[in-house]
Amino acid sequence: MTSSRFVLLTGAGFTHNFGTPLASELWAAILNHESVQDTPRVREAVLSDFDFESVYHRVVSGDYTPDEKAAVGRAVADAYEHVDQIVRSWGFGPDAPYPVNLYRVQEMIAAFAGTEAEPGFFFTLNQDLFLERHYYNGERPHLPGIHLNMDWFTTHFLEPVPAQEYVSLPKADAVTDERALLGRARFYYLKLHGSSNWRSADGSQRMVVGQGKETQIGSEPLLAKYFEIFARVLNEGSRRLLVIGYGFRDLHVNRILADAIQNHGLRLFILAPDAPANVCEHLGSDEFGGQIWSGLGGYFQWSLVRMFPGDQSETAEWQAFKDQYFERQFRGRWP
Repeated sequence: MTSSRFVLLTGAGFTHNFGTPLASELWAAILNHESVQDTPRVREAVLSDFDFESVYHRVVSGDYTPDEKAAVGRAVADAYEHVDQIVRSWGFGPDAPYPVNLYRVQEMIAAFAGTEAEPGFFFTLNQDLFLERHYYNGERPHLPGIHLNMDWFTTHFLEPVPAQEYVSLPKADAVTDERALLGRARFYYLKLHGSSNWRSADGSQRMVVGQGKETQIGSEPLLAKYFEIFARVLNEGSRRLLVIGYGFRDLHVNRILADAIQNHGLRLFILAPDAPANVCEHLGSDEFGGQIWSGLGGYFQWSLVRMFPGDQSETAEWQAFKDQYFERQFRGRWP
């Protein structure tokens, strides 16, 4: 299978455009949680480390009692439910707090869909349900190995997900054949770090958080296969990867990006409101940062609301993005 040249990767900053909290705000929500406040050693762990994922990993994998592990588990689960409440209640308009024109966002995402011969790929490190809840125009994406609820990717998917409707992930024997796993879709959506509504085959929550992410991914057959597909797609040659909201802080992701840039002609395009100098400085401290920065083919220093304002106007930024990322010969997809 040969994929489309245009590939999308999103991180937490993508849904932050719509009001969801970043890591520092989730840290505060976890500290404030009554189960943490009522459990002294867990509270002490949170106070000593502002990386809530690191705290979570240290408690659940360390020398803590079952009650202490349950306490941090409840706090993290409720923090993600808070994120989903924000996602469920989000709406746009000129006077909304986060007035991003959703229809244009959907249009941009739909442009990554391909054909059966050259399907499109949308990879994400996010575990929220924003796309499932707010992408309903354009080619419906296929989540390999996941049984799609009929309400996903429609305007009807606005209620909390009850526990009985959580997705159980397939076992290893069901994901060995990549062709069978992918099927013949034209657009694929792969959640590389799992999802807030997924559970492992053993019934445990399946979100990759904290330290040792590669080990966590390797222990879940579907996620391990997702990363194989991620690397394969980027290594197909001359791919154009658009990154929105990923801060280049995951070594296992950066390694794949660097290899594809250095050895397979990957071109990297970043859409972010951050100054390029800040991103470059951060990458300078990363093992693979120099290789990643060397593959930069374009930088769009815009937020989504600047490119897609709530008044639904056509912006110069959107036109420039279409011309420069999707290239002029691709402009026929839009009026």
